[in-house]
Amino acid sequence: MTLAAELVYTLWSNYEYEFYSEILQRNMRNTLILALGMELGLYNLFKTKSDWFLRLGYRLDPQPVTEPEMSLKGLTGGIGMRAGRVYLDAGAIYITGSYQGIKQKHWVLNGTMQLRLGRK
Repeated sequence: MTLAAELVYTLWSNYEYEFYSEILQRNMRNTLILALGMELGLYNLFKTKSDWFLRLGYRLDPQPVTEPEMSLKGLTGGIGMRAGRVYLDAGAIYITGSYQGIKQKHWVLNGTMQLRLGRK
């Protein structure tokens, strides 16, 4: 089992935006993103020559704008398989957030396939 954590601090308060030579003042706050995750490896599952990986995670992502103040929360999951030279991965994140009574919910899905050529 692998456990991972990540903290990302961004200095949004120093952000400047120039639009047609006009510098716009943005009222941004600094943010600290927290992400936690785990991966469980299942090796030689079902007595085959394939390895499987199950992944779970959580992400807290405060948004830098001060009005409206909002944080996005994400629940992640994924599965991977490795058999010889073939690697398959699929993952998803479910993101939620709300501000001033407006709720935001959406899914992001992705997947990859890799075939390793050449000698092992």
